[in-house]
Amino acid sequence: MSDLEDNADDDLGTITFPGAARPGDQDEPRPFDLADVPSFVEAEDGLPQSEIFESLFLHQHGPAPAGRTWEQTRVQSVSLSTLSRTFKKQDTATAINLLHRRSVLRLDDDLYYQSDDDMLAWDGTKHFLDFFLVVGGSVGLHALLPNKVVDHTFSMALNLCLPTRLFRPKFGKLGFDPTGCMMAIGTGPSSELWLAFAPRENLEDLDVANDVPLLSERVHGDTRLSSSHFRMAVMFLAHALSKNPSLSIYVMHPYGTDDDLSAWRIKDISNIYSQTTWDLRLDDVLELHNTIMAEWDDWVAAAPRTWKQDGWLPSRAPVAVACRYGQNQPIANSNTRTHAIEARNWHAERSYASIRYISVAIATDIACTRVKRWIEVPNEDIIQQHGVVYDSPDPH
Repeated sequence: MSDLEDNADDDLGTITFPGAARPGDQDEPRPFDLADVPSFVEAEDGLPQSEIFESLFLHQHGPAPAGRTWEQTRVQSVSLSTLSRTFKKQDTATAINLLHRRSVLRLDDDLYYQSDDDMLAWDGTKHFLDFFLVVGGSVGLHALLPNKVVDHTFSMALNLCLPTRLFRPKFGKLGFDPTGCMMAIGTGPSSELWLAFAPRENLEDLDVANDVPLLSERVHGDTRLSSSHFRMAVMFLAHALSKNPSLSIYVMHPYGTDDDLSAWRIKDISNIYSQTTWDLRLDDVLELHNTIMAEWDDWVAAAPRTWKQDGWLPSRAPVAVACRYGQNQPIANSNTRTHAIEARNWHAERSYASIRYISVAIATDIACTRVKRWIEVPNEDIIQQHGVVYDSPDPH
């Protein structure tokens, strides 16, 4: 029975249209908490600030204004010295007049240091991790696994209700084209988690993967799975999770009730959508990882012929990808003791044995201080304290 037929008899159903995403797979009438936010008004991501700005200031309600808008006002520069004089003189009239102008602050020339000034001491010792992308090198969840046997603080929020989420990183190395193969699966420790259905050729041949351009070097297409591919991926994950006796997940028909993917709903044959997220412990993630590695090929081989007609399913394999960005976390502390602790944290965060690519973006805070004089330090003293003297840029 199709979704449209079901919804004709069910006032609580959600009408879907052929070829569109199937929100009915996530919607299940059941008792609910009035404090919860209904799923149909939830937003996966916050609105960009540009849209909020445009809604507040650029969209006019009622009759159009007769005069110029603030955005149409000519921008005039005002120097910092002018503001300083206005403040010192307590010139309120000038200050009020400045508020009626659209101004941009300009620093006076005498407030700048020349970058080649010999009396400037430059400091570039503060570094921050701004972006981090990890890609597994084989089938499974390698990129999501910590380098620990036991961790009572580990938690992964598995969410299979994100078919419309785009893979947004624009930098780094994946080793395959992300077009039509990236599935958001939730969040882990400070990371977004993805399951990439990468071409088998790229996984099996490192040279093929290495030849794929960086994300910043070539524009790719829509990263989301198609509706049918997404349903196949969810069915496999439901099958893999049902193997874990610690999770109350079941699948009555591993490939649905009909070879036609549009003829049935996932929620009618599995309870994978009985809740939006599943909180997985480290043991649960490890078991899911082992099941994916052991059963993916057999599951694909036994899939209905109609599922494999377009060639996508037999030519792909699931590989975990984790990323985080905008964290601005301090790293590479120069303190020896802190440096050792940081190294242990990196080692414990992830097992790197089956990781193919790691991409990072590091921001360095460069500052300078004007000094009165320099004291020459003999090279021997520098080598004794630091082990090396850097007297030129690194040629490599």
